[in-house]
Amino acid sequence: MALSPEPAEAVSLRRNVVFSFWAVFLFLGLPLWYQTTAIHRTPLPLSKVPKLNALLESGLGLADHSLPIAVNLDSSCVADAGTVAAVNERLGQSLLKSSGDRNPAFTIKVRDKASDEQAHAAVETAYEADCTWTKKTPLPKTRISKTDKISIYIPEDGGNQVDRIVEGLESIFKADILFFNRHRLGSVEDAPGSILVKGSPYSEQVHFSFTLLVAYGQDSEQSLASRTDSVLDSQTQKSWRSQISALVSSLENSELSRYLSSITYDSDIGFQYISKSDADMLAGSTVTADQLSSLMDSFELQPVTFKSEDSAEVGFFQFIYLLLPDSEKTTRSRPMSFTIANWGGVILSPALEIASATKIFEKQIDKLLSPVSFILTDPTTGSTSTLRPMRHEFARIATITNLRAASDTLSALSHLVTSLKEMAVPQTVRDLFDSSFFEWRESVAVLHGRRRGAYNKVSEQLSLRRAAAAARVAKKAVFEKNMMLNMFVPFQHKVAVYLPLLGPGLVPLFISLKRVLKERRNQQ
Repeated sequence: MALSPEPAEAVSLRRNVVFSFWAVFLFLGLPLWYQTTAIHRTPLPLSKVPKLNALLESGLGLADHSLPIAVNLDSSCVADAGTVAAVNERLGQSLLKSSGDRNPAFTIKVRDKASDEQAHAAVETAYEADCTWTKKTPLPKTRISKTDKISIYIPEDGGNQVDRIVEGLESIFKADILFFNRHRLGSVEDAPGSILVKGSPYSEQVHFSFTLLVAYGQDSEQSLASRTDSVLDSQTQKSWRSQISALVSSLENSELSRYLSSITYDSDIGFQYISKSDADMLAGSTVTADQLSSLMDSFELQPVTFKSEDSAEVGFFQFIYLLLPDSEKTTRSRPMSFTIANWGGVILSPALEIASATKIFEKQIDKLLSPVSFILTDPTTGSTSTLRPMRHEFARIATITNLRAASDTLSALSHLVTSLKEMAVPQTVRDLFDSSFFEWRESVAVLHGRRRGAYNKVSEQLSLRRAAAAARVAKKAVFEKNMMLNMFVPFQHKVAVYLPLLGPGLVPLFISLKRVLKERRNQQ
């Protein structure tokens, strides 16, 4: 039985329905799908980053106003009216020469304390310098006290007084000269013969965790009781905690307290079993810092967690005094220590010597909290020596280090966002970017002395905290979780993910469209 032809009205209705569905799909569904699955990219002021780097390139942001260091010479140093002028001229030539004939990033200005004291006392805090004549050979090194008082030693048996004062000031600010004139762009290669080593990131608050850890080999259980009793002895525990308390107290009373708002600590005593191979490795003389760091990680130590009430960044450092297990392969009679950047320090010792351990901890802390250190190589002998900034140099060098770190981090973020067009950039990243840029500019403004008319102790602390905040916030912007989770979502990935969902709905649309087009060709 032949089917009756379909009414023209039904064919026309079906055609209109199919075209309507396709129109909704093409002009409403696809744009809606594309927009709702689009990666949100908050615009970042990336044009500011090259300007930031340009400021660093032209003298670390201090091209127009070199970072000043003022030194008031006592009457014991001023032989006549021309002494101050001669010293300033020589220092200026020295700084210019060490800067490669560029504008020095900082200046040392010497003044006659007697004539300039009233004019400058209310404006800025300067170093006070006096000169001491001595017959000692060799001469004592020029030194600086905690109160920013410089003592310059001059031989009685001759020598140009101006030369001695210049040499003394150059020696006391040696780390400044080396750092500023070689680190204008962070390029260590500009001055051969030395290596720049960065320390731990600066934090206003620091927490130290000290652990006296007794290690036992798996085959030395027979000695467990005797060694446990000796370490758990009340006198030993009291000595351990009192030595650590004295160490932290000395840190709190040092010049370091000028740059830290809080120093906290905890001390503990624990026990740890290790394998025979690890025990032999520790007993030998070839143990490396990497081996030791891996072993410390396997101990799964649980230090006390310290949280700041005001949510400020806290620098956490862990120090382990590890008593070695009994081993026939022990070849070490003295402690061996390792300093691990951004972590703390480890001391390996075959015997319990708490007093010597705390002295080593003090040296490790000083090394970790220094912003940079230099490994200097003598080109003639090939011998090396380490130069670390003195505490009076800490703020200036740490400030520039943090400014450079913030600039590098923001530059890396700029390259990342520019190169990955499909990477998400949430509003939180923009807020962190703006905050870091603001802190950076504020730090440089303080360095320039625009806020207080001079650069003094108060402003150097403020500038350091601003610079550290800039580096810390910039790092948070790069590792913001909402950006990292959607780091790379290209268009083809969106199609691959959504095609299984859209496919079942597209099949009837294509079949209906094919039928409508076929009917239209038959009618023609």
